[in-house]
Amino acid sequence: MSPRLFTLDEARAVLAHVRAVVERLVESRADQLAATARFVELRAAAAGNGHAGERERAAEAAQAAEEAGGRIEAALAELADIGVVVKSIDAGLVDFPSLREGEEVYLCWQLGEDDIRFYHGPADGFAGRKPI
Repeated sequence: MSPRLFTLDEARAVLAHVRAVVERLVESRADQLAATARFVELRAAAAGNGHAGERERAAEAAQAAEEAGGRIEAALAELADIGVVVKSIDAGLVDFPSLREGEEVYLCWQLGEDDIRFYHGPADGFAGRKPI
C-alpha cells in the first residue's frame, strides 16, 4: 500500500483534482495509441514505396507518440504525488489507499463515476468492489 492513507472525506476532497488529472491521463493515452498506430502505418507505407512524405509523417507521428508519453508520465507522477494508485490508465481507474475497520482497503473510483462509492481489499481488485 501507498504510505498515504485517505479517509473517505479526504479522498472526496481531492476527487475533483484527481478527476481532471485522470481525464488528461486517459486522453494522453488515447493520443499515444493513435499516434503509434499512425506511425506503424506510415512506416510500413514508406518502406513499401520509399516516399519521403510518408517518412516525414511517420517521424511526426513518432514525435506525437513521444509527447503523449511525456504527458502520461507527468499525469502519473502528479497522481503519485497526491497518493493515488493508478490501476488502469485506459479505464481511468484509480484507488485511494485507506483503512476500513482497521483493515487496509482501497477506495475505488473510475472515470465517469460522480463520487467515490466503492472499496475493495488489496487482493480483490475491481471485480471485488463493494459499496461503501
